Amino acid sequence: MEFGKNRARKDGLQELCKLCRNAYKAEWRGQNPEKRKSYDKRHYRKYRDKKLEYSKLYRETRDPEAFALWLKEYRKKNRHKIRYYKWKRKALERKALGIVSPDIEKKLFQEQEGSCYYCQEKLDKYHLDHMHPLIRGGMHDDSNLCLACPRCNLRKYTKTSYEFMEELNGDNERGVKEGQMIGQKTNSNSKM
Repeated sequence: MEFGKNRARKDGLQELCKLCRNAYKAEWRGQNPEKRKSYDKRHYRKYRDKKLEYSKLYRETRDPEAFALWLKEYRKKNRHKIRYYKWKRKALERKALGIVSPDIEKKLFQEQEGSCYYCQEKLDKYHLDHMHPLIRGGMHDDSNLCLACPRCNLRKYTKTSYEFMEELNGDNERGVKEGQMIGQKTNSNSKM
């Protein structure tokens, strides 16, 4: 066990180990949210100028070109992470509940066999689509997501997947067979 330092005590160590102390603090914060909020405000006011000065100094001394290059490389290497965080932020802004697993794109791509959920065309580029749109009260979780080609997703807009499939079936524009249900794969070997 590792103990923090405390000069006021004879042995020079904290009463609780670091793990126990952190657990105690977390429990206290949960039981006393108003006291914690008050403390945070006082602390911010006390050290505001110091923090702003440090931030300003950091921005001025940082090489903007090197940072821009690093950011560009990071975004290129971590496209799936950037996309995931953007979707998460968008869901939070709309107060949508639910949890999406970070590797949902890979799972859906395998489940859908690399095809669009609506038109079953092979996916080169794709959008992660909420079958029941967030704006209409849909959840932001794995069970409400599918991969759609950009054309289908943009055309779907704020319709539910059921409404959009009815529209596709009515139009029969992209080769979707009459009566085909949502997400059902076309089977080229089956006889009509």
